[in-house]
Amino acid sequence: MTRTIDTLLLCALPASGKSEVRRYLAWLDPEQVRRDFHMGETVQLDDYPYVHAMRRIAEELIQRGHDGIFFSSSEEPFLEPLDWGTLIHLVNEDYRDLHERPRIEVDSAADWLMDRIDRARETVGAEAALGELPRDLRAELSAALEMTRFATAVVGLILFAVVVFGIMNVLFMSIHERTFELGVLRAIGTGGSMIASTVLLEALLLACVSVVL
Repeated sequence: MTRTIDTLLLCALPASGKSEVRRYLAWLDPEQVRRDFHMGETVQLDDYPYVHAMRRIAEELIQRGHDGIFFSSSEEPFLEPLDWGTLIHLVNEDYRDLHERPRIEVDSAADWLMDRIDRARETVGAEAALGELPRDLRAELSAALEMTRFATAVVGLILFAVVVFGIMNVLFMSIHERTFELGVLRAIGTGGSMIASTVLLEALLLACVSVVL
């Protein structure tokens, strides 16, 4: 029986092909992955959301004249090297939650995230700096992060509306241009439900193509 690797770390610079490697492995047959790469079932967890959140927090703090805690600028690495351990701890928590599936209910997602970052920093021996911030500054940070989340949702909604209206426009034009053909189908006895099903199938195919593109 092929022995599988217990832990495999895929380390590389940003935009260097890590995601492409993971997609390639996911595309292969599981038995081939086990035989050729000695890898069993895998899960994909990414630290990017945490790095992005920490950079956003640093940017907001610097704009307000405070120390960035995590970064001194968008071009610099972590100020505290232990924060690499912070990321590892947060990803480990995600892996645990993936299996235990706890029910999490919070009033503020931003506050909850900042508390998680502080606890992870304490675990690896770094200072839990976010909890030491003045209450009004912490509230401003939470509002800024929540606004980012809201803006993302609005952009997603707008894109969804554009796709929906685009599909509707194509579908209506398609029906309008084939009025004669649809009339012929009705004349030779094709039921209205069959024609409607054909139109709905076309709409479904258009939606699938739109999602892929």
